[in-house]
Amino acid sequence: MKKVFFLKRLILSLFLVSIFASCDKDDAETEKIIGSWKPISLYVFVSLNGETTHQGINLSDDNTLIIFQSDRRLIEYSVDKNEATFQGVYTVTGSTLIVDEYSTFFCGGGRGKTNLFFIKELTSDKLVLHSNWKDAGVDYQTEITLKKAR
Repeated sequence: MKKVFFLKRLILSLFLVSIFASCDKDDAETEKIIGSWKPISLYVFVSLNGETTHQGINLSDDNTLIIFQSDRRLIEYSVDKNEATFQGVYTVTGSTLIVDEYSTFFCGGGRGKTNLFFIKELTSDKLVLHSNWKDAGVDYQTEITLKKAR
């Protein structure tokens, strides 16, 4: 009986340690993403009836900034228009970025939707996001690369 009790306590302790460790990692990833990011490139893959096409778009001349604030608000800012073109909230969980509401810049969303992005790479000056979604029988994938704005 003592053995069973000990094993239960051990498993519970390991579970709690893993929860706190993953929270620390999420906090570290959130800290890395905070700041202003400039879109550099966007790749769009479209699959329909087994055929896939793709297009790369150079965004280095685009005057949009994506701003991740420490209060978890996300702002898409048009430098040309001198205004926010989108405001929403974000959460980083492991290697997933969750963006609530619609952004005209991030593909795949719609007003009121939650958009999920896989964080493919996150360093102090580079962020690569990948997303998948399906619409009317068409599969879409996007990969966007951003660099930290100075």
